[in-house]
Amino acid sequence: MKEAKYQRGLYTGAFDVLNVGHIRGIQNAAKGCEQLIVAVSTDEVIREYKHHEPVIPFEQRLEMVSQIKGVTLAIPQNDLYEKVELCKALGVDVIFSCDEYQRSSYPDPDKMTPKEIAGVERWERFEQEANENGIDVIYLPRTPGTSSTMIKEKIVEQAGAQQPQGIMLYSEGECFDESVFSL
Repeated sequence: MKEAKYQRGLYTGAFDVLNVGHIRGIQNAAKGCEQLIVAVSTDEVIREYKHHEPVIPFEQRLEMVSQIKGVTLAIPQNDLYEKVELCKALGVDVIFSCDEYQRSSYPDPDKMTPKEIAGVERWERFEQEANENGIDVIYLPRTPGTSSTMIKEKIVEQAGAQQPQGIMLYSEGECFDESVFSL
């Protein structure tokens, strides 16, 4: 990305579990704007959207994100669906997101999961609304081979857990019993 061309940017996410992909995404977004605000999903948002209990409490995720180089301000994200209103309230002229929310990032769109399709369609609607309000949307490349879901799955695998019913993990819909999957 070139030198900062935007005044104030927004980057949003759950950051549960914070990983190198999140850090790279935030730092790349910071290169594109003078000020970068990062909105961290609250525990309630994670419960509602991802259907599981957060591994890391909101206050800790907020503190970790606020310490990443390039972050001007870290704030709570209380609503996944009102991003344009948040951008307008904050005076944001660009929002950054991961390219996993672009249909073109999937080699075979016919093989997308329902969850992937829902995420892409949600961002397509948001991008249209943002553009109508003078807010640009920039998609940043995902860090290959890393994700919070993969980290959680590896922890469970290394703990020797089977797949009993219980908390639903975000990406693959696999379920783990709360008593087995407690970190």
